[in-house]
Amino acid sequence: MRPLKKRTTMKKALFLVAVATLTLLSCQKEIETNDVKPAKDGFTFKASIEALSDADTKATIDASNGLVWAENDMIGIYFPAWGDKNQPFKLNAASAGQAEGEFTIASAADPSGATATAAYFPWWDTEGLSATYPSSSQTNVWDGVVYFKMKEEYYGYSNGRMLTPLVAPITSSSDNIAFKHAGAAVKVTINNLVSGTYHAKMSVTGQQIAGAFHVNPANAGTDALAVDTGAEDVNKNNVTLHAWKSSGSFTWIFPVPELTTPKLQFEIEDENHVTVWSTKLKAQANDLKRGDVLVLPARDIPLYSKFVQDAACEWSFSGNINGSAWQDNVQMMKDGKYWILAGCTFAAGDEFKIRKNKDWGEAYPSSNWAFNAGNAGSKDIIFNSETKEIQVVAHKFPYPEPDFSYMSSSSSITIDGDMTDWSFVATLTSGSDGPSRIRSWKFYSDSSNLYFYFVLRKNRMTSGNALKIGFSWDDSGSYSAEDLKNLEATVEFYPFTNSSQGTPTCVDGTINAATINGSAVTDAGIVAYGNNPTSSTADDADYYLEISIPKSKIPGLPASGALQAGATYAWYETALQDITL
Repeated sequence: MRPLKKRTTMKKALFLVAVATLTLLSCQKEIETNDVKPAKDGFTFKASIEALSDADTKATIDASNGLVWAENDMIGIYFPAWGDKNQPFKLNAASAGQAEGEFTIASAADPSGATATAAYFPWWDTEGLSATYPSSSQTNVWDGVVYFKMKEEYYGYSNGRMLTPLVAPITSSSDNIAFKHAGAAVKVTINNLVSGTYHAKMSVTGQQIAGAFHVNPANAGTDALAVDTGAEDVNKNNVTLHAWKSSGSFTWIFPVPELTTPKLQFEIEDENHVTVWSTKLKAQANDLKRGDVLVLPARDIPLYSKFVQDAACEWSFSGNINGSAWQDNVQMMKDGKYWILAGCTFAAGDEFKIRKNKDWGEAYPSSNWAFNAGNAGSKDIIFNSETKEIQVVAHKFPYPEPDFSYMSSSSSITIDGDMTDWSFVATLTSGSDGPSRIRSWKFYSDSSNLYFYFVLRKNRMTSGNALKIGFSWDDSGSYSAEDLKNLEATVEFYPFTNSSQGTPTCVDGTINAATINGSAVTDAGIVAYGNNPTSSTADDADYYLEISIPKSKIPGLPASGALQAGATYAWYETALQDITL
């Protein structure tokens, strides 16, 4: 059912200011129909809807709240003596948009001679808006009482469709069937929706608006929807109207039972389920009674206005972005449970993870998300912090983009003992026994060098133990975890000069003596510097080491692309980890 467009004058309006101003229209309206009887040539009923009278209202009904029949509208008729007592009748196409319309039976039933005693609108199936026989969990009449299943979600919703329940008694002596409102409605119109808006959700604090309700059609016009006994639906306080890819100006009319000074909240989401707009209203001063319509005046909304930049990096992006090498702790925009990195460019071979509190203890997905030629391009990264779901979608919606000014224009590593320039680089995973010596490590590369950063167990580093780093770019090899054997390349050298355990002393300079692929060299050009962050020598004390290895010293090393690397110190190894040159 759709609103009837007619011009009227408002007699009384109650304005309440919260985020938006609302007008309460206490309408208490009736919809009149002609006598509904089976036609001789089939089961075609004629029903008309009169303009709603304002004689008994607190305010003249707004022009958009009169009712006409809409395409695919369905009413239900109850035949108590017929086998299938509830029968659907569908509006004929020619009657759409009219105050008077013809309805034809939409089932194969033939209730010839049967007496109808009640009518109701709307008719539901288990999916939403189409016409099939109602199941026990949907609207139907039983023992003369209409049982309405007020849904939490309505699919296939169309612009401005009225779904508020109506009932009417049918008696053999009546000349007309008068549909009466059994519930109320809340109307929201938004003018500037972005194309692809998916659904609107309304919540009412502390009051049930979905689930099982009933009303006696014999008391239509007096009785309102009553909650069925039982507690299973008591917490159903929200309803969602799904309107696939709506855009521009769109009106949602939410069906509700009677409400007591309702406190409302609205949320509109796009097809990615990201919040386009949300607002909370103060509790209304008046109750919403049977036949009342609470109208939120049409307005433009600030799209995605509640997103803010997460400078604290509760959740942050780590990976390749906009043509850069791996970046750690890239700030995202957040609103509630959603974190977004919008409008960024990704190339084939780029990878990323989303991690919590700048730590790899909790990061998603479990393996790096990898781009290929088929899914590279300008993308939006959307992370749901509740479900941990990650969406990578084409850049389409005007999501707010973070300010990247906090990041340097060109990230680089300098081997000098100052470890702060490693903050943008991801931490690699250490193997099961690696933390006994190598607690964590990082990798970075540029056109000339490979760079490594290690967090070491301070009181186990001596001049007698070598640090060994291995590389693999051929999956056909047989890798041995012990001492990084059978890899395509290994580099082994001694970064410390202290002979006894305790506090390491790094060479803090160039190391030319090394073993590369099992052969001793004297021109390795490795640079190593250390950093001692604390005076403690306890088992949990750390020592920081950063090194650079010239690419030219590693035979066969690919110029770019994905490969694997691992490190070992005193037979404690990290296992191979994925890296990208």
